[in-house]
Amino acid sequence: MAISIIGFFVGIGLLVYMIIKGVNMIIASVITCIILLATAGTGFWDGLLGTYAGGAGGHYSSWFFLMLLGGIFGILVQLTGMATKIAKVVTGILRGNWMVLGIMIVAWGICMLGINGYISAFVTFPIFNALLRERRMDRQMLPLLLLAGGAIANGFPYGLDPVNVMPATLMGTSLGVIPVLGIIFTLIHTTMTCLYFNYAQGKAMSNRGEIAIMQEYEEIQADVVPDDQLPGFALSLIPFIVAFACVVITQRAFGIPSANAIVISLTLGIALVLVFQFKRLKDGLKDHLSNGAVSGLTTLIIITTLVGLTRVIVANPVYQIGVNFVLGLDMPMYLTTFFGTSIMTALTGSALTGPTLFLESFAEQFIANGADPGVLHRLTTLSAMAFNKLPNAAIAVSVIAICKAKFGPAYKHILAGSVFPGFVAGLVCALLATMGFTF
Repeated sequence: MAISIIGFFVGIGLLVYMIIKGVNMIIASVITCIILLATAGTGFWDGLLGTYAGGAGGHYSSWFFLMLLGGIFGILVQLTGMATKIAKVVTGILRGNWMVLGIMIVAWGICMLGINGYISAFVTFPIFNALLRERRMDRQMLPLLLLAGGAIANGFPYGLDPVNVMPATLMGTSLGVIPVLGIIFTLIHTTMTCLYFNYAQGKAMSNRGEIAIMQEYEEIQADVVPDDQLPGFALSLIPFIVAFACVVITQRAFGIPSANAIVISLTLGIALVLVFQFKRLKDGLKDHLSNGAVSGLTTLIIITTLVGLTRVIVANPVYQIGVNFVLGLDMPMYLTTFFGTSIMTALTGSALTGPTLFLESFAEQFIANGADPGVLHRLTTLSAMAFNKLPNAAIAVSVIAICKAKFGPAYKHILAGSVFPGFVAGLVCALLATMGFTF
């Protein structure tokens, strides 16, 4: 057992180190898996080819169309300028100190439709970089806005992001279950992020000055579709609204399973983009569809390797000691759900892995003791939204790199403007659930 314990903590510690150093997530997860299996004493090859590869393969097949269609949809709304048009109109309405809210609303809307954080960052970075530049704002806060916008979407009712889809897949719940808690989380997180952004912008202007802030934009290449080539605002909104409405209607009115509802909605959204913008897309349509598919499936491979790693972690005897410890805590189940998911998310650096680990370890017993599966679904998605952006989180490191920001200054803003608000908002929701507010 001593070797298992050492191997477990060395493996997890090395995973954190590799992510911080920017090692490819697929390679990092495989190396971690090998260390855990080599020291667990439970059968190396069975664990590698069965537990790890089997877990990853099963996830790949069940999520194939979701990620494929999400990648295509993301590429199309970027190339057609639909996302740019929506962003410019919304942020144009919400001027001054309210502009940050407009950016978060746009990021929220894009992530809501299953365009995951990696793809969303590529789609929205050029748009938001230009908006911040026009308004002479500190671009080191751009990663914060992208990550915070994704955070408030991941826990929102009917969101198509994998973080909201995974609990529905595991427990058979609806994507829109316990909507009020999700809305409360969004309101708290958004308010705290906006207040911090405006405070930090004021500090940047007083400490560094406008000239220094604007110099950081000079070497950044981030092309966007020119204003005179953008489609109309109403036309740009239709695919987003119809796709989201389709998810709600198919689940609430017809009871269609989550995975099927997502495929239907994204297919409809893609079809509408192609119909409205066919002239713009027709010349390179094959390449556009191919690039979108590759983008979505590349992200899926990264996610599946993390899912496979969670299977290995759950099967490790050291992890089972931790499970027994948590079950023995004298704490209400919903608070245990919040802290347990938060800790597992912090250790793995993944908003998908943390909830998966928790639900696979505790959901069955918690439900047997009276917990509502819907509340567990919603709380695990919300609880993952704080510590999935620690320095060991691939998404945080990747978004900072995509935005071409400086890690130190940018991460300071992420920590204060998203990690802390996410923790506070999640804790409030867990306390409300513990007091019986489960709506």
